[in-house]
Amino acid sequence: KPGSAAALIQDTAYGTVSTSVDYSELYSGFQLGVVNGMLQNVTNLRDTTLYEVTPYILTIGAQYATNPLIVSMKTFKKLSPDIQQALIEAGQEACAYERKVSEEFEVKDLVFLKSDPKVFVSAPSPENQKLWDALWSEKIEGMANKYYGKDLVQQIRNTK
Repeated sequence: KPGSAAALIQDTAYGTVSTSVDYSELYSGFQLGVVNGMLQNVTNLRDTTLYEVTPYILTIGAQYATNPLIVSMKTFKKLSPDIQQALIEAGQEACAYERKVSEEFEVKDLVFLKSDPKVFVSAPSPENQKLWDALWSEKIEGMANKYYGKDLVQQIRNTK
């Protein structure tokens, strides 16, 4: 997985030791036993056929991913207020659409993976999922505050 700061923070919160492996080398890394686990969404597992070499899948929903829209403040301030607002609204609309499409693909791809007799998909019990979510939230909150600062975390939370 990419060695981004956010990915490494998540891995540290899990209590794992993370090593970056080029995405193009994951398949062979699993085959050779160099890689023994990863966080990945089911759509990527299906699209890359990684499920062929990672047949045991636990769906815990514990990976946060971002796809930021980045514009320099200098450029943004050159835009008229109505264009700035239109850009913000378009970003919000794109975000909602991407989330909807991603969720649809995840459902479809999970059905595909579960239909393969060589793939074993499991999920924690509702009670264990609640425990996991609570522990995860506590850990990731602490890590995010440590690395990014409470003010930035709160600013992101307040973004709508």
